[in-house]
Amino acid sequence: MVDGQFNHAWSDAHGNLRGLECGGSIERYTYDAWGLETVGHDGFGYAGEWQDETTGLIYLRGRFYWPEIRRFISADRHPADFKTPQTWHRYVYCLNDPINSRDPQGEFAIGVTMGMTLRLLAFYSCIKFAANWYYDIRHMDMMRNMLEIRKRYKENATVVVHGVTEHEVNWSESFSDKIEKLAGNQDMYEFLWSGFQSGGFILFIPNHLSHTIAKSSLVCYLCELYMKGYAEVNVIAHSWGTVLSRDAMNYSGLSFGLWATMGSPLGQTHPLFQYRKWQNYFTLADPVTHLADLLVVMRFENDTVPLFQQLSGVEQHRTLCKNPVTAHSSYWTDPTVFNDLLTMLKWQ
Repeated sequence: MVDGQFNHAWSDAHGNLRGLECGGSIERYTYDAWGLETVGHDGFGYAGEWQDETTGLIYLRGRFYWPEIRRFISADRHPADFKTPQTWHRYVYCLNDPINSRDPQGEFAIGVTMGMTLRLLAFYSCIKFAANWYYDIRHMDMMRNMLEIRKRYKENATVVVHGVTEHEVNWSESFSDKIEKLAGNQDMYEFLWSGFQSGGFILFIPNHLSHTIAKSSLVCYLCELYMKGYAEVNVIAHSWGTVLSRDAMNYSGLSFGLWATMGSPLGQTHPLFQYRKWQNYFTLADPVTHLADLLVVMRFENDTVPLFQQLSGVEQHRTLCKNPVTAHSSYWTDPTVFNDLLTMLKWQ
């Protein structure tokens, strides 16, 4: 309602504003594939985003997009993916496919078909999925802000990555503080993401949208750690965090020191990134370590043979916990695991 007159807006599957009713009259808007208005107005329009009246730039939070030249006006913060040549251009919009993609954060393209799929889902499912997406983006912004204000004190950095379910800030404080104090050469960091969870409840099963957003956030996080001047960056990952870190490190094109995986659902895998040492900790009582075939079904993995059976490229360490109820969380308090990690990090 504006000035006593009812307003109603229409958008298409891409999110473009197509019509606006005000006071009984209807204005219609059209755009070309790249967002250049053929018939339009100032304000919200292409992809449902705000366009500046003076410059014609479209605000996408992370960057400004200029539809007239079909490019962003600043370079992409994320590293290029050698398997996706379109990412090698640092200013390209939506991987040069604006018909089938959107870029609501100015950081990575998301398929428009996802928006069309959401329209076909039940109302409750749509609300849950949208909430999860919001949580993913919120965590991405939070990680960026926390990293920017953090100063480097030690020679190396170690990042701890959690698994499914959302974690609070400082969730690994007892573990990380002891490593940082006793190793003497490590700045410890926590990487937080939604864990496929929002508002205290888990959404469906692990989904590729949330995983992709978290992966992009972790790639940026790891790159910025190296930009701070650390000689070596290590990653300690638990549960689904092992899947997330594997995919992010593959995508980053960087090399790493230690990669420690604990309670991993991965199947046998051969990382594309370079690393000095890879340690896998498991117990046969942990049900999560037997989920490789499920990851294949969900298209997160290609091998149904559990990671703990892999013989090449990784050192396997079996822990003694035999209680299936506590096995999956036991790695954080297992003294053998802690001392092993401490020794490797201390002598970097």
